Amino acid sequence: LVYRKAAGMEIPAARFWFKLGLLLYDSRADRESLAAFQKTAELEKTGVTAFAARVWIGHMNDLLGNRPAALVAYQDALKIDPGTAMMHSQWRMTIDRDWVEMRLAAPFARQ
Repeated sequence: LVYRKAAGMEIPAARFWFKLGLLLYDSRADRESLAAFQKTAELEKTGVTAFAARVWIGHMNDLLGNRPAALVAYQDALKIDPGTAMMHSQWRMTIDRDWVEMRLAAPFARQ
């Protein structure tokens, strides 16, 4: 419900969309999560949020069975790697260059 309302609004805050994407992932609303991360990536071009959003686009595409799109997203993330990591301790993830390189070798799977 929150996603449907937000999707119809013009919210130019990348952090809003990123957080919504994480909440939707946690709720297993994978298509909506992907859309929220795509909106984040549209708004955020550099920095750790931009990097992580592209990684999450890859994750969501892997979960949705679209490996070619996932690979593109992971490669896009590496192009803007800020050299810092984003931690998601609730899922035991440290999203950094090493994480992305692992995802290029093996698809992301929900734990």
